Amino acid sequence: MTKNYFFNGVVATALLIAIFQPVVAGPFGLEMGMKRSDLPDQGKEITPFKIQVTDVPNKHSFFKSYVLKFGPKRGLCYIKAVGKDIKTDEYGTELIKAFSSMEFKLQGIYGQYKQADILRTDSSSDDDDEWMESLMDGERILAAYWDNGKGSTMKGNLASVILAAQGASEEVGYLVIDYKFDNYAQCESEISTLEDDVL
Repeated sequence: MTKNYFFNGVVATALLIAIFQPVVAGPFGLEMGMKRSDLPDQGKEITPFKIQVTDVPNKHSFFKSYVLKFGPKRGLCYIKAVGKDIKTDEYGTELIKAFSSMEFKLQGIYGQYKQADILRTDSSSDDDDEWMESLMDGERILAAYWDNGKGSTMKGNLASVILAAQGASEEVGYLVIDYKFDNYAQCESEISTLEDDVL
């Protein structure tokens, strides 16, 4: 009889822990595996399985929109946060400042990372005052990468985080952050299989 009471107590405790275990929320209050129907904003479909929204559970004033990818079974597996336009000069001064500030914030959350500040060797826009031109033309990369392979402290079921500077024109840039959840590879495989079924 004592054994049964003990066993029942252990089971009840385990159930309570499972029920009240906090859900690990990802960036902007978005969780890996959540469904599109769980969102406050159903968004605009960009391509099959990918939508753009302006409303998320936890907004950040720096960003104007969010691109989300959902697997039919795996649910949410990817987030792209798109920053507001940043007016800058041809040297990219204000954009670089904004990048450094966001990089510092993300470092505080995810720890160690790798930065890439690269200009293609064959770029024709290699002068300092052509910084924005080279970025806009895809000849320059300014990005920072976080994942387990780089010794980062990933959380919220995230596999990787990438911060990157983008050029809209020689006077306007913006930042994007790509978040891939742990289910991203399975999500991509699931979507690819469904697409191949129509061939």
